[in-house]
Amino acid sequence: LKAPPQAVTPPHTPVPFARELESAYLPSADKIEAAVRKLLAWR
Repeated sequence: LKAPPQAVTPPHTPVPFARELESAYLPSADKIEAAVRKLLAWR
């Protein structure tokens, strides 16, 4: 790849214990897809 690396990670905060908050904490499929599309579109 010629594009710079793209990190798809949770924010730099402590991991929540509640499941409702955990789903907001972890990267979603939409965020991962957006990062991949951005990487593939890089020139």
